[in-house]
Amino acid sequence: MGPTARDLLLEGIKQAASGEWAGLAVPGRKGVVPQVFLTIPLLSALGRTTEHAQLRGHGLMDVETAKDLAGRATSFVRVLTDPCTGVRLDMDRATRMPPEDMRRWVQVRDEVCRFPGCNRPAHLCDVDHAHEWQHGGVTGERNLLCACRADHLAKSEELFGNELRSTGAVRWCTPWRRTFDDPPIAPLAPAPESLRPPDDDPCPF
Repeated sequence: MGPTARDLLLEGIKQAASGEWAGLAVPGRKGVVPQVFLTIPLLSALGRTTEHAQLRGHGLMDVETAKDLAGRATSFVRVLTDPCTGVRLDMDRATRMPPEDMRRWVQVRDEVCRFPGCNRPAHLCDVDHAHEWQHGGVTGERNLLCACRADHLAKSEELFGNELRSTGAVRWCTPWRRTFDDPPIAPLAPAPESLRPPDDDPCPF
């Protein structure tokens, strides 16, 4: 038995979709609330590209049909993605836990724990909210950083505070109001001049 069928059997439905379903509600149970995951690329919705929309569990869908479905939705979740890699960069407050691709990107970006002097590799660290989720912080790459478990717990216990700045640096604050910065990881060196295409060459992508 699939998870949806099991949930419906145990909990019933939250609200009848039609009069024929009215008897499916289970008294005293919380009920199952279906969620539809429909992804529509923004540029495609604006007519700038020809990418298809995607309905989870179904597959690709033409954009016009997807826009018609979205037009009848009661709420939306904005998800910002990198236009080249498709990696999700911002989930607003739709979810506390970052998706796996966002987690990997933050680990690649940070390389190590961002607490000054700690060199624990990022893949062994927690991906933490700089502005705490329970205090209104969003799940996005501009509010996530890698912190080893010890430094993460110290921050959660308010022994330290931190702020992920627009420059990529992390500003840490001690209980005694002393601040110190962990600078951003240096970007990768550009390709040598001899390997770069001439300036008048068109962009290949």
